[in-house]
Amino acid sequence: MEENTGKSEPIDPIFVENLDHLTCKVTKDICRRILEENKEETFGTACLLNR
Repeated sequence: MEENTGKSEPIDPIFVENLDHLTCKVTKDICRRILEENKEETFGTACLLNR
């Protein structure tokens, strides 16, 4: 993406929509992975406490 100085063409709305979808997908994936890691850490801690 480039800065719009007034001389360049406007950004295609389809590009913006695709970028929005990609951003949402990546954000959801990152959140899911963080939650999975937290569950694994919690499970590991619980196993250590049970020993």
